[in-house]
Amino acid sequence: MELNENTKVIAMWFLNFDDTGNIMVTLTREDEQSDWNGELRVRSYVDDKNFESNDKKSTHGRTWNKDMKEKDVIKSIDTLLDLYRTAYKPNVDDYLYINGSSQDMMKVLETKDWANMKKLDLDNEEDMEYARKLGIDVDELRNKKEGVGDNE
Repeated sequence: MELNENTKVIAMWFLNFDDTGNIMVTLTREDEQSDWNGELRVRSYVDDKNFESNDKKSTHGRTWNKDMKEKDVIKSIDTLLDLYRTAYKPNVDDYLYINGSSQDMMKVLETKDWANMKKLDLDNEEDMEYARKLGIDVDELRNKKEGVGDNE
């Protein structure tokens, strides 16, 4: 899922199916005049790692006309997910109404065990190595922590 600073995250759904996999759906919109965008990510577990896993993932997108009402878009996503709920009986079924920025979404996800949000310790070299593998500029993170460059 790609989000920019203008993306408004409307809602997220997460369904976990015991040891077989999970589904996450995100509904976003750039502004009131843009179409609704949905992304469904299906993950089939291959191993029991949360990070750097070999799990199989596929992503599917859908767009709804900008003139549709939010509640109708949400209902159509719930209707699709009801098929999965009926067929696979999820052990976790979570709906998050965010209606905010990607930063708001991250704050909400930090409260959810299923999100496996890894918090990086800037003083832990293993965490920093992991961040580098993800393409994160570790020096920039450390400078922000120390307040370097805030007055530029």
